[in-house]
Amino acid sequence: MAKGNSAIVIDSDRIDFYKHFLNFMKPINPISKLQNKQIEILASLLYKRWEIEQKVNDYTLIPKLLFSIDSRNDIMKMCGITDTNYYGVISIFKKLKIIVDNDLSKKVIPESVNDKFSLIIAFTIHDKE
Repeated sequence: MAKGNSAIVIDSDRIDFYKHFLNFMKPINPISKLQNKQIEILASLLYKRWEIEQKVNDYTLIPKLLFSIDSRNDIMKMCGITDTNYYGVISIFKKLKIIVDNDLSKKVIPESVNDKFSLIIAFTIHDKE
């Protein structure tokens, strides 16, 4: 391994990938403000969005389908929550700007290429004087 570099490879199914991604992002706002169940719900939204992207070529339809009744019911079932819980979390996501203009913020959507995602974290380290 090259000096100063560390690499970790995580094998994951897609839903767990989104959970891992969000947990890695937890120190960064707005993810840092989320509780574990909210992270699970956001991971499910990301997963559902990915499923929709696989079937729909018109990107203007993706947010509409993501927040449709069918998608809501799927996410509630995946997360074991009620519609009251779901709408409460959606409200929190809007306040935190995780949902912007009735879609997920680009800041929380990881971009993968050929089912691979790389997360690069660069630290600038300063010694205390």
